[in-house]
Amino acid sequence: MTLPLPSVMLVDDHPLFRQGLRMMLLSSNMLQADIHEAGSVTDAVAQEHWVNLVMLDISMPGCDGLEGIGQIRKRWPGAYVVMLSGHDHPS
Repeated sequence: MTLPLPSVMLVDDHPLFRQGLRMMLLSSNMLQADIHEAGSVTDAVAQEHWVNLVMLDISMPGCDGLEGIGQIRKRWPGAYVVMLSGHDHPS
């Protein structure tokens, strides 16, 4: 019996960053997964995919990652959420 691959949603408003993260995850041999992308939380939760892991940018136009966690939790209640940030300030 073959188990389904884990499914990952990359949510970031920078397409080049999403593509780079996808390439890094797939080339590392640490993760074999179906990887989906969205440029916003709204676009992510509108997709039909069920995901196990959401990698979420903490700072995006329109809806930052902290506000978006509620929407992510409603859409995928059991998914792990990893917050990403390009900022080095602790707050």
